[in-house]
Amino acid sequence: FPSHDIICRDTPIVFDGLTFYGPASPVAGNVISLTGGSGSNSFSRISNCQFNRVYIAVDTISAYAWTIENCYFYNFVLYGVRVRNNATPDAGDSSIINCIFAGSLGGSNTCVYQQSSGGLRVVGNKMNTGQYGYRWNADNSLSSGTSDLIISANSIENASIAGINLTALTGTYSNTLTNIAITGNQIALCPISVLINPNYTAFGHGTISSNSFSLPAGGTYGIDVDYFSNLIVGDNAFYAASGTPTAINVRSNVSGAVSTNSYLQGALS
Repeated sequence: FPSHDIICRDTPIVFDGLTFYGPASPVAGNVISLTGGSGSNSFSRISNCQFNRVYIAVDTISAYAWTIENCYFYNFVLYGVRVRNNATPDAGDSSIINCIFAGSLGGSNTCVYQQSSGGLRVVGNKMNTGQYGYRWNADNSLSSGTSDLIISANSIENASIAGINLTALTGTYSNTLTNIAITGNQIALCPISVLINPNYTAFGHGTISSNSFSLPAGGTYGIDVDYFSNLIVGDNAFYAASGTPTAINVRSNVSGAVSTNSYLQGALS
């Protein structure tokens, strides 16, 4: 693929039932780029498509209110889906639903990587590859914050660093992302199931609840969190097949509460 194989501008577009193949070793480029000419692309839909041997499958450069559903992402180098809106960083309200992410051609890849664009729903997906299943890392365009993230009913396995990661490595804007719900997910065989590790208080008003965490031998934490205001953790189940990993590690820069959770076979509270 060239740097952008298909560029979608202001007009909504629908991709349905298509298969995209790249070269054996892709080194750059997006298969589909959703971006606006004078503003943002909106209301586009990508359904029932397959992406194989690609660098980045879908990049929402400047887009909102899009849907990606029932797609298969296989052997991607960097990202399956990159979520952002450079034109209006707060605008989003988009969805990634019932997709499968498997296989990889690079060691530092992420199934869903988000930098801006609030209101994202990541629901009912299977993620079985990469360093991270889902990762939020705000870019410098998001200087005023955004809100609303739902990660629910996903199966996330075999991430080499963390199943879900919320971080913010640059910037100083407090509460860059607020209103966060991580609920009803099954996360297994990841060294850390949920890792929240920004360099400042980037996140606020969130829940981590009703998840099932299976911690691998050699795993460190089920939940490891820092720099989060008003976080509630409860009704999760932690299972460790061997060893004694720590189920919940709440660091000093966190406010909120840890309520009742279940700790099974070796998972320390």
